Amino acid sequence: MDNQFKDQNSDRSQEQGREETPFNEQPGSYRSAYEPPAPFREEPLQLKHSGPGIASFIVSLLAAVSFITLFIALISIIASEFVGVIDLDNAAAGQVDQQVLEQLFSSTSFYFIILGFMGSLAAALVGLVLGIIGLVQKNRKKVFSVIGTVLSGLMVGFVVLMIIPALL
Repeated sequence: MDNQFKDQNSDRSQEQGREETPFNEQPGSYRSAYEPPAPFREEPLQLKHSGPGIASFIVSLLAAVSFITLFIALISIIASEFVGVIDLDNAAAGQVDQQVLEQLFSSTSFYFIILGFMGSLAAALVGLVLGIIGLVQKNRKKVFSVIGTVLSGLMVGFVVLMIIPALL
């Protein structure tokens, strides 16, 4: 097979009117068996994902899932414990019976859910800080940093918007 390949190359070079030389050089030029490397070409830089950005994304995702789960648990506890006790007409008018509030605040599951909300808020704040650190890093991909920062920011913003009316 090598001979066939050489014969095809020599036929082509004879047709073009030039003699066969090693490395397809021009006749009369000198070239050693060692071929130097091609000139340095800058290849496109392959950026890595930011470590804090990935951590921000994971922490924010876990905080969001726990926040949603705790919110559903809180609604289910309120619905299951106070069915038939709450007068919807008075509750819509802003009047809630004192006995209903005492029953709600005496429930230990209510306090565990509140602690869970605080923990998910703390995780969201950690995710927000990690996302900002990931956004500041140079020569890194910022996809996970942006997603983690936005997700954490939405959760922190939601909590702040829920607390502001309670303070007024």
